[in-house]
Amino acid sequence: MIYGIFAIGEDGVMGDFNGLPWGKKAKADLRFFMEFTHDKIVVMGKNTFESVGPLPGRRIIVLTKDKSYRHNSFDPSAKIVHSKEDVYKFAISQSEKDIVIAGGPGLIESFIDDIQIIKLTVIKDLASDNPFDGSHYLAKPFSAYGFDLHSLDRIEKDEVTFIHQTFYTLKRGVMNK
Repeated sequence: MIYGIFAIGEDGVMGDFNGLPWGKKAKADLRFFMEFTHDKIVVMGKNTFESVGPLPGRRIIVLTKDKSYRHNSFDPSAKIVHSKEDVYKFAISQSEKDIVIAGGPGLIESFIDDIQIIKLTVIKDLASDNPFDGSHYLAKPFSAYGFDLHSLDRIEKDEVTFIHQTFYTLKRGVMNK
């Protein structure tokens, strides 16, 4: 199974240079990411990889166009590849594990046709009327790729950080059935 796991602000913001627009305030989303991706193959771009820190219990594949990229990082076992085909070749060699596409936006565009289920968190700052600022945005809503709401999984409001997190599952063609 190929999943996507993404967090976005209400306006589609996904990243702020090499970090998240909301920082580490969205604690429930971070916990969910760690739980959902455990014991899976996680595919991410170079910037996402460099911003997340260690992710034990997962096999990380870093997809980058930069052929000279060599990481001297916290996770020397991360596999660096340079094409979508290389991602799948390596993933197949890792047994029957599920694949999770974790972003950024360029990676979503590359893999969106292959993703079967999206685990989406929409994050809002209840302490502000303004959306989060960022440098990377989702190019199109997931509905433009044929994804529909399958379920609203849960809502979490953090009373300390005032961060509202809504967790959804999206699948293709749910509305047509």
